[in-house]
Amino acid sequence: MKKSIAKGVNILGCLMMIFITSQPCFATCIVIMKQSDGIFIGADSRRNIYDHQMKQSIVDDYCKIHYAGNIYIAVAGYSDEQMKNIALSAAQKSSSASEALNKCKIAIEKKLSETTETYRIKNKKGFEQRFAQSLVGSVSFFSFINGKPELLTIHFSLVSSKSNKCIVKGDIDYSPIVFLGVSDHILKVPEQNVAKFISDRDWPKMVKTLIELEAKEHPQWVGGPIDMLQLDAKGAHWVQKKGNCQG
Repeated sequence: MKKSIAKGVNILGCLMMIFITSQPCFATCIVIMKQSDGIFIGADSRRNIYDHQMKQSIVDDYCKIHYAGNIYIAVAGYSDEQMKNIALSAAQKSSSASEALNKCKIAIEKKLSETTETYRIKNKKGFEQRFAQSLVGSVSFFSFINGKPELLTIHFSLVSSKSNKCIVKGDIDYSPIVFLGVSDHILKVPEQNVAKFISDRDWPKMVKTLIELEAKEHPQWVGGPIDMLQLDAKGAHWVQKKGNCQG
């Protein structure tokens, strides 16, 4: 039996937090890796949009890597546009990723509690299907401060309450490698493939390969051009991007 990517990364001394879901609220695939000398991120471009009648439309030109000043963010999950706006507002007033995270955590918890409760009231069956795994969304903050890379992620989940109303709380994740969105087939990548990518430091090829794998297996949720950004002591460098990505 082939060893999984999770085992491969553990053997190589890296920590990984992986969230596995094929639910529509995670119609994205984002890979973020922090090394001692920088951060590398890749993201697909597909976004599923639902109107007030829950009719679905798909766009393939959505940029999922955003920034304000020297702080970058990536978002996946339900109410992703609202999470993005709150996170960017906090980043504009912050000097580090950790400061931005602390400034917006409570505001995002409140907004997601409101939007999920509204959804629950309007569509109970759809709500139960969409949030079967309780994870509502995630926001990653990353920057390069005082010569060191910084990567922090908040994962927002529904928690039980006596009133049965939706309450969302966030947990901070300090893992140096984070997958946001769809990632179940990434787990099946053979260990030797991961080891080669890491030893060669071929981050673009690794990120592209992993995202394309999920796009092949989940074309309804992952697709479109792949944007890739490297952040190091010299600043941000787009490896490849769509025309509507900032910077």
